[in-house]
Amino acid sequence: MATAARDRRRVRITYRSWRGETSTRDLDPYGLVLHGGRWYVSGLDSRRAEIRVFRVDRVRSLRPAAHPRATEPPPGYDPAAQLASALGEVAGRHRVRVLLHTTLEQAARRIPPGAATLVQTAEGVLLETRAERFDTMACYLAGLGCPLTVHHPAELREALARLSDRLASSAASGGRDMGPVRGR
Repeated sequence: MATAARDRRRVRITYRSWRGETSTRDLDPYGLVLHGGRWYVSGLDSRRAEIRVFRVDRVRSLRPAAHPRATEPPPGYDPAAQLASALGEVAGRHRVRVLLHTTLEQAARRIPPGAATLVQTAEGVLLETRAERFDTMACYLAGLGCPLTVHHPAELREALARLSDRLASSAASGGRDMGPVRGR
């Protein structure tokens, strides 16, 4: 993959997504990035006709494409910035919008780059990300240690309420009453 990116050679890959779906596509690899112990490749995906990011360990096969000359990346293209943006988008099937009542500086210290998009607003910091499970996201948000308002989805507000009830019950019983985590 690195050789194909360096030599601007299009490759045909068989790829297995995080959902377990397998597809074959031609890819013009623009660069490889190591993040969190995993390699990612970004490039022009012929199937969607857009720049995409793929985890290299999910590439099941790789061979030269029928038309091997790859397109050049856009001027100033940054594979690391593309990866950071993509990681914030693909973490799960549910879109999440939460207003953090803190500063952008504080939020950026607590939330790893690529985990979410953070935008300073007049009311606080708008956090946008994706989540697979609402109960897991509720725990994550509670661990940020700042007041927050869930804009979307309602199921996340419900998961936070369940977590709050469980924690209050545990505190009242000395930790004996936590019970199993339930929710999506």
